[in-house]
Amino acid sequence: MTRMRIALAPFCLLLLSGLAYGDEILVNGGFESGSIAPWTDDTRFGTGTGWSITSTGCTSGSFCATDNGNVGLKQTFAGVSTSSITQVSGSVSDFASIDFFYAGGGDDEFGVSGVFDATSDLRASATLVGFEIFGNTGGPATVDNLSILANTSSVPEPTSILLLITVMAAIGLIVARKPSFHSGPPMQ
Repeated sequence: MTRMRIALAPFCLLLLSGLAYGDEILVNGGFESGSIAPWTDDTRFGTGTGWSITSTGCTSGSFCATDNGNVGLKQTFAGVSTSSITQVSGSVSDFASIDFFYAGGGDDEFGVSGVFDATSDLRASATLVGFEIFGNTGGPATVDNLSILANTSSVPEPTSILLLITVMAAIGLIVARKPSFHSGPPMQ
């Protein structure tokens, strides 16, 4: 029984680690492509110089985005149910605002600073279709590692199924192996 527990432990950890993460919804959230695209400047407030890529003040990696003013950096995407979203996070060097856009209209805005997790700010039972972050008029804001993770796949990938079958077969072989004991007189 102990061997079976030992054999099952890595499989359980692998299974749980897959559930904790999910699919990345945002594209180029760490700006590591060295470009703003597919993000767009939202100048609806008409102040500031807009967003640009920098290599100074980044949380991780080589690049991040910086803004000198109250200009939004926005990305839209195919609708994602907020019930499937497991994390909304990122980092900002100064105070900034984030904005969630929902299908059917409407948005919600929240202030963030430092490393943030805004998952609990999502509307319940809604469909998220866009995300935006605003700098501020008081100085430059640098943002990095913007991320929205969601469990969007309801069907396991073929490689996941193959991995599951392989692990189960290995467990079966380990459990089926029985130690060989000689019960007769000592062998000569």
